[in-house]
Amino acid sequence: MTQWLEGNEVGGPLLRAGIPDDWRIGDRTGAGGHGSRSVVAILWPPSQAPLIAAIYLTQSDASMEQRNAAIAAIGAALAETVSSMQ
Repeated sequence: MTQWLEGNEVGGPLLRAGIPDDWRIGDRTGAGGHGSRSVVAILWPPSQAPLIAAIYLTQSDASMEQRNAAIAAIGAALAETVSSMQ
């Protein structure tokens, strides 16, 4: 399961875009009607316990690229917060 999640090639512009290169990530992404976009991920920060993250956006008029960028920004904020807790 881990290998399958880590091998996801669709999640590049989403959460993966905001996560530092030295973190491992395995994720699955989704999109749907009503401007929905989502990602569920397991994150392995260096020298810390794994984290599970789920992000779901809906009822948005934003473009797919804008929704992807919003999720990447959430990922960057998550990484910054977790890194500061070391």
